[in-house]
Amino acid sequence: MNTPKLVVLSVSELTKAAGGDPWQLQDQLLAGKPFRISKMAEAFHRGGSHAGQADSAFERARKHFQDAYTSGDRSNVIDDSAVVKDAKARLGGSSNTLRTIGTHLEEIAAALADAQNITHHPIDALNHSLTELESEYLKFPRFGRADIQAMRRQQLQSIKKAAVAAVAATYRQLKGTVAGYENLLDARMKELEKTGYLPPVQLDDAASNNDPKAVYEWWKLLTPAEQQALITEHPDVIGNLNGIPVADRSAANMQVMNADIHRVEAMAKAKGVSVAAIQKDPTKYGLTADDLTRYHNAINVKAGLDAYSGRKKPGQFGPYLPTYLYAYQPLGFDGKGRAAIAIGNPDTSPNTAVLVPGASQSVRASDASDKGWFAVQSEQAQNLYAESNRADPSHPTAVLAWMGYDSPTNGITAVLSGDPTAERAGGELLARDVNGLNATHQGGAANSHMTVVGYSAGAIVTSDAAAASHMHADDVVLLGPVSTDQAHHAADFHLNHGGHVYVGEASNDLNAHGGHAILDAHSHLNGQGGDADPTAPEYGATRIKAETPPSYSSPLYYSGQAHLHYFTAGSESLYATADITSGNADQLAAHQMLASPDKKVPAPGRAGWEGLETVQEGETTDGVEDDHYHDLR
Repeated sequence: MNTPKLVVLSVSELTKAAGGDPWQLQDQLLAGKPFRISKMAEAFHRGGSHAGQADSAFERARKHFQDAYTSGDRSNVIDDSAVVKDAKARLGGSSNTLRTIGTHLEEIAAALADAQNITHHPIDALNHSLTELESEYLKFPRFGRADIQAMRRQQLQSIKKAAVAAVAATYRQLKGTVAGYENLLDARMKELEKTGYLPPVQLDDAASNNDPKAVYEWWKLLTPAEQQALITEHPDVIGNLNGIPVADRSAANMQVMNADIHRVEAMAKAKGVSVAAIQKDPTKYGLTADDLTRYHNAINVKAGLDAYSGRKKPGQFGPYLPTYLYAYQPLGFDGKGRAAIAIGNPDTSPNTAVLVPGASQSVRASDASDKGWFAVQSEQAQNLYAESNRADPSHPTAVLAWMGYDSPTNGITAVLSGDPTAERAGGELLARDVNGLNATHQGGAANSHMTVVGYSAGAIVTSDAAAASHMHADDVVLLGPVSTDQAHHAADFHLNHGGHVYVGEASNDLNAHGGHAILDAHSHLNGQGGDADPTAPEYGATRIKAETPPSYSSPLYYSGQAHLHYFTAGSESLYATADITSGNADQLAAHQMLASPDKKVPAPGRAGWEGLETVQEGETTDGVEDDHYHDLR
């Protein structure tokens, strides 16, 4: 999106106040491929019979297209012969029909090229205008006499008003351009329909395709109108189809989420009762238990979207962070729900971090709360986003908060059961979603740095996704892991070239240490030789600092213990993880964030312990404080 870089003004707030987004309209038009349409038109025209009048109409449209089209994009041109051969077979080989199709397609290509060209000048002028408005405001001193500050506030209101007016005017102008193109498109599509030919929209084929790259290529071939129609008519499919761009998935999922909320609240309003009354007896009001589950989970997801954007942060009134609803399945996992929310757009950010949470979390609940992980534990993704972008603001990091597995009720139960079925199934879903992000990145996967951060039981899901489900990531960070299940060595993660597995585990993390000891004993008892320890030197992972202040392990501490603080602002673990997610893992040593490895030492000199060894922690909590922050560069 060709938006200006603004410091004071917010594009999202301006477009909301203006009643529309001109940059989005331009993006919709620029997503079209006039050259591909023109090449298809030429193939149909060649396949038909030649007559003076018909050839003249086509050539006029062709000249119009050539005069309008300026892009150098010649990639992935549709196979002419295959298109025409297929159409001839379906249309009975009528050469007159083929010639008509070619002319209509060429007119569409010309109109699309025209519309694309028309958008550049007003968008460039708008961007320049907004930048100039900001520069005038920034000339005022930030501090000083009360009268100067009053003038500064007055000036801010004035430029906001002028900025909204400029955005609104540009939106109206581009809306007219889009309407003109879509009117011609609709007219020509009706003419094409009369011939019996319509470019196929193969949603069923795409929905069943497990290759996100193929889905992405299919999506790019559709016109903006076709894409919007699919989003409107099949939002539940488009919103969860890997290979669909993040913004389009989000638009579809937001449509479904809002419908889930509206269904219940509209009924309450119509019946003159409260939502609580409907929740007590939904069938009395013509609703079902599933309707209520969808409503509850939609409310929780919306609360997460608000929290991540900053709308629920006390004292923050904007600019808000952009958020995207990447996945939304409110009835998933027997009503626990499945969803994923991105802070920042993974399709355009140089770096992406996917955060996988621990046990007792779901869309529906978080520990004892029914408000869900996104809202209750929102600081995990927020803090990771903030610190990653402090680490390297010139190369932004998007963070995807991913709640996509049937998280066990609690970590202790998960460890004692020794049954990783849910985590392995989650690993398969995680791999698909991560690979989908790789497929839709606008710079290509080669220009995107992907890190998956697995916390606690989420480390099991992450490990299984990489070791058994072909997840393509550049780096993996495991924080407080109790196990890595099917990954027995760092090499089992099959990371992209140059990638690393990083492990952070506090010496006072009772959950991780206790859980691993139980799993190790369970493995020995079953003759499996012991559970792999990702913190051990022989595992091959890079150990990062993740110590917490000593008080965090005390039962008297308000939050319980160290296992809950890997994403605490200022912590060693968050600081080190942000170095990795921002693509700056090479700075870990300079920032003194590489941890000393544990080592085996002789067991204490007690009777019966002769010849035994015990593990001595490489790091301790001595002197550790939560004062680790990246300076903004």
